[in-house]
Amino acid sequence: MRAIVLERNKMVSRRLQRYFLAAGIEPTLVEDPKDVMTNLGGMNLIACDAFGGDVVSAAVKASPGLRGILWTAEPLKRSLRVMIENPTISNVLGRKDFESTPKPWELQLVLRRLLDDGLVPPKARPLLENH
Repeated sequence: MRAIVLERNKMVSRRLQRYFLAAGIEPTLVEDPKDVMTNLGGMNLIACDAFGGDVVSAAVKASPGLRGILWTAEPLKRSLRVMIENPTISNVLGRKDFESTPKPWELQLVLRRLLDDGLVPPKARPLLENH
């Protein structure tokens, strides 16, 4: 499974990269929302802060089969609007502030659920076969 992760904070982006790799997902890290559409080829998932909700909406509309997740440190109103408009955006995760990631256990739970939902064939998930 391949994911595009839009995160402007480099420190947070590196932590997210480790979490995605631990789940068996190959992340492509993007800092600028303009770079998302050029990197969508072959992606199964797009993930970013709710501030990038419009970018995620455009991406899931442009790429059939693309799933999305959001995280936010603000009230859920913006995130819920994006999710209602785009049913392929399946989750919104909270985070303490803009300098932190979503809770690692919560992100892993969501990523595992997306893998189990069949976004990736079982043979492509060697890290998860023993669990």
